[in-house]
Amino acid sequence: MILAGIFLAAALLFGGKVLSFMAWSLVLYFLVPLGHSLFGLLRIKAGTSSQPLVLYAGDQLVLDCEVTNPSNFSWPRVEFNAGKILKEATELDLAHSFILEAHMVKTWQTVIPHLRRGKFKMEESLLSVIDIYGVFRVSRVIKSPINITVYPRVLQLDYFLVDGNRQAGDLLVHDLFAKNQYEVDEIRPYRVGDPVRFMHWKSSARTGQWQQRKFGRSSDAEIFLTINSNAKAWKMDVSGKMADLAVDIAVSLVHFFLNHKVHTSLMLQELNSLRTGNGVAGEVFFDFMDLLAGFKPQADDEGLNRLVNELSEARTRSPCLFLITPEIDEELGVLLLRLYLAGWKVRCLIPEVVKNLKQKESVIASLRSQHIAVHRLAMCGDLHEIT
Repeated sequence: MILAGIFLAAALLFGGKVLSFMAWSLVLYFLVPLGHSLFGLLRIKAGTSSQPLVLYAGDQLVLDCEVTNPSNFSWPRVEFNAGKILKEATELDLAHSFILEAHMVKTWQTVIPHLRRGKFKMEESLLSVIDIYGVFRVSRVIKSPINITVYPRVLQLDYFLVDGNRQAGDLLVHDLFAKNQYEVDEIRPYRVGDPVRFMHWKSSARTGQWQQRKFGRSSDAEIFLTINSNAKAWKMDVSGKMADLAVDIAVSLVHFFLNHKVHTSLMLQELNSLRTGNGVAGEVFFDFMDLLAGFKPQADDEGLNRLVNELSEARTRSPCLFLITPEIDEELGVLLLRLYLAGWKVRCLIPEVVKNLKQKESVIASLRSQHIAVHRLAMCGDLHEIT
């Protein structure tokens, strides 16, 4: 390539100007490699494929990549980025660089470990050819349409650490989610490990033996579940880990309630709209999973207000709302009190990724005084440790 530039520039000497020869030599010194790179960009073929797998948060994705050079030329450096659109799913750099010889077919697998929850449209990859001096980089978008849905992983409720109103005895996570919501079904003898807060003191005093309240579920019991989708509420969650934890909590709750035949409704606020899903049987569980997989905090300030207005007008018996929110401020506290005055039982769950997360304790104390439970939930460890 350098010789070709020199020969072309030498031809200009017949014009009789040395300065012109030097200028053209310098220009062609770089133009020839650039033209070589552009030619390679047009001739090289590339593509990405993946098997249609059901993926869950923490799983790994394997992409099959192929770059083909049908020409007689070679290129000193070719770079192919198969995961350009997957930057939200992984923090890894998925670019792959190599030397592409003439008539060479380069194949490899790109492994993306520990996928994040979400819906990703990998409609394009990026092919780049770099010249021999590393000065020019020319790129072309390669159409490789791959739609990937990474579902949140269902966890046992015991995997979450609960911090909230503690009375005598331990506050068990199953008691938080499953009990103290419906009327007492029966009185049974105390068993080792039962929380003291569900002790039936009157029966215990009368019989002389410890008695425990067992809570039943009426046929018309209904659970409403929502995540605060106000984008401003999640502004401190730059990494998105708190939103992922909120979705993990939500999908685990839905799974628990559906397994216990409790009618469950999931309501997610979006920009000027509301997405809902409801059901009793486990067959509808993947509908909930699909809703939660694509959760993004993008609603406006009125999103939660519209939801509260709709719930306040709902005609249901003994309704219970689980609200997952990263923070509780005065405005949200007023909305929750409106639901409480409308006859709703409200529980607030705050996902905690960072310890000692500052909350407005005065608002939380006011809500608790009105029998609105507020609990902080964290995970016992990283998600990939239990996969």
